[in-house]
Amino acid sequence: MMKKTLGGIFALALCLAACTANHQQATFSLRATEHPLSNPAIEQQVDQLYQRMTPEERLAQLHSMYMADLFGADGKLDTLRCRQLIPNGVGHFSQYASQGFEDPSTLRDRVAQVQD
Repeated sequence: MMKKTLGGIFALALCLAACTANHQQATFSLRATEHPLSNPAIEQQVDQLYQRMTPEERLAQLHSMYMADLFGADGKLDTLRCRQLIPNGVGHFSQYASQGFEDPSTLRDRVAQVQD
C-alpha cells in the first residue's frame, strides 16, 4: 500500500513538473482580487520565481525531511550533507521542534543556519 501511495505521489509530481517544463507562462486560476488577504505584487513575485525554477526545483518543493538530518554530531550544519540530500532544495522540514529535547534557542539557531 505504501509503495502504491508513494508511486502515485511521485507520478503526480512528475506530471506537474512535465506540464510546466515547456517554459510556457504558468497561469493560476486564483488571483489577488478573489482573496482579500492576497497582494498582487507578491503574487507577481511568486509567479516570476516559479518561472525561474527548474522542474527539479519545483519537484523538490513537494519533498519533506527532518532538519536534524542536515546537522553533524557537533550541532553544526553539514553543507556537504545538504548538497547530497537536498541538491534542488526542500519544500519544508517536518517536526523540527519535536525531534529531540532541544531548547528553543538551539532550534532557533539551527533554523537560522539552514536559512543562511
